[in-house]
Amino acid sequence: MELYVRKAHSNMKLKDIHGIEHAAIDVFTQSIGALRQSCLGTLENQGYELENDEIKWCLTVPAIWTDEAKIFMRTSCEKAGIPSYRLVIALEPEVASLYCQIWCAESEKKSAFRPHTKCLVVDLGGGTADISGHEILKKGLFKEICKSTGNNCGGTCVDKEFFNVLHSILGADRMDTLKTKYETDYLDLQHSFESAKRIITRNETDKVNIQVPISALDKICGDDGFLKIVQNSEYSDRITIESGKMRLSVLNQNEAANISVLLLVGGFSESEIVQDKIRQAFSKKTVITPKDPTLAVLKGAVLFGHQPDVVTTRITQFAYGRKIKPIFDKKQHEERKRVLVDGEMRCDGVFELLVKSGTSVPIGKNISKLYHTINKNQEKIRVALYKSCSDDTKYIDDEDCSLVGECFITVPNPCEQKRTVKVEFEFGDTEIFITATDKNTKEVSKETFRLE
Repeated sequence: MELYVRKAHSNMKLKDIHGIEHAAIDVFTQSIGALRQSCLGTLENQGYELENDEIKWCLTVPAIWTDEAKIFMRTSCEKAGIPSYRLVIALEPEVASLYCQIWCAESEKKSAFRPHTKCLVVDLGGGTADISGHEILKKGLFKEICKSTGNNCGGTCVDKEFFNVLHSILGADRMDTLKTKYETDYLDLQHSFESAKRIITRNETDKVNIQVPISALDKICGDDGFLKIVQNSEYSDRITIESGKMRLSVLNQNEAANISVLLLVGGFSESEIVQDKIRQAFSKKTVITPKDPTLAVLKGAVLFGHQPDVVTTRITQFAYGRKIKPIFDKKQHEERKRVLVDGEMRCDGVFELLVKSGTSVPIGKNISKLYHTINKNQEKIRVALYKSCSDDTKYIDDEDCSLVGECFITVPNPCEQKRTVKVEFEFGDTEIFITATDKNTKEVSKETFRLE
């Protein structure tokens, strides 16, 4: 969640349950490293001896995550021992859609995925609700038809409301004591509510039984005990959690006008209450929840690892561009941007648009630009990518513009002459890649961006 609500950067900090700060990159690296070791250990116990080059790792992320968050996750994986060239990052609604097509093809629902069918994948996970629109093509392929949308309104938001109620009953001091001195009990309570939340049926909305660590709560509440504290609270007669509404604004986009199928996946979609609310709100749509919706992303990721080209086209979330220094034109450029470069007046920090926001980009389509060395015997060329919410951004320091990341292209056999490198930007994949070709040596390298 933190990678969604905050801008990811290399020095990002996270707080643990005790409020102590840790480097986010270390937290993610150690978590991914533990999963990697567990996987390799399981394979070894089953008699498999695999080299790094024999394993492809697939990391899934929400489609609404920023480019910076994806770069952050790739860096974490590399630090955890996963080679970058053996890692593919997949978007969760896409892999869930892939799984659902396979699942439906083997069931009576296969007619829901005929070619030209438009479907909306609603991935209701823990932290986020991730929503993408797809059009089914022939041979099991599909394309993205509109910008992904969503918000931090996944299942953990319901958890948060429950703990807000508990906080108002116990008070801040007792709640802090539960978190710090009875950490295991607090985590058990979280798991208990998580389980109860998922299995509530449409006929059980009057009362919900949640197992609580009564011994720990009694100790925290002192002589009064937990029961008396509850009886004296405003919730003495009942505790209610009111459902909020999630507006599927993606349906208002022109490209999504003919969507006929809604796919519900993710752990929170197991809730019958959630399913009923969505079916009521979209009664004219076919709503499908696959078997084991919690595992749809996991199983789809395995399929995607074998078929990474199953998505033929994606929609850009932002306008992307690069920094240039054109000849200064007082009719077009601001005076504050005028700089002297090699005897010429130029305009510094101009945003050159590479691709507009909302552009449908086929896989494999590249945008080429030439980069040159500035100094003699220059060993590397910096390539920086910027993004903006507006296609009309003029300068890289405009309010709606920010740096996505940078990478450094190695110049083969540096020399005193000016060298030229052709850089191809690929915007149609799950990440933004660049391919650099040295004009002299014809050497080619593929790079990903790094956080500044």
